[in-house]
Amino acid sequence: MIIIKRPIVILILIGITFGFIGWYFFSNSFSINSRDVKSITLECVQECIGMDDRPFLEKTITDKNSINLFIKAINNSEKLSGSLDYGVMFLIRISFSNRTIKEFHLNISKNKEAIYGLLVSSSNSEQGYRILEKSTNDLRDIIYIE
Repeated sequence: MIIIKRPIVILILIGITFGFIGWYFFSNSFSINSRDVKSITLECVQECIGMDDRPFLEKTITDKNSINLFIKAINNSEKLSGSLDYGVMFLIRISFSNRTIKEFHLNISKNKEAIYGLLVSSSNSEQGYRILEKSTNDLRDIIYIE
């Protein structure tokens, strides 16, 4: 017969509770390793096509520094509450060394007054993620200046 003391049961329940809380919060973000990324392709779609001064129709990025900035922006993006109704500026295709591809929708305005960018996984187009201000500015420089 096994006797379990009350403090042990309480500690186990607390551990399980913290485990679920951690899983919930950390599973809401992306975890892409930039070392596995071969290239990033940006395609001008919907909202971008209608721009008078669109930056490009399609652009492939292979520079490791730029790739790192994109992956940092994606991994550090913050989940938004509610579902979205939005127009897409860019389609992002991240190509990995193992030949898999992840796709996202990305909205980064040329206007610097738009502080945050919007990221949406193409596999769940109702869930949006806010790209932090510093990362938005870094990506704006890559998209509209380089």
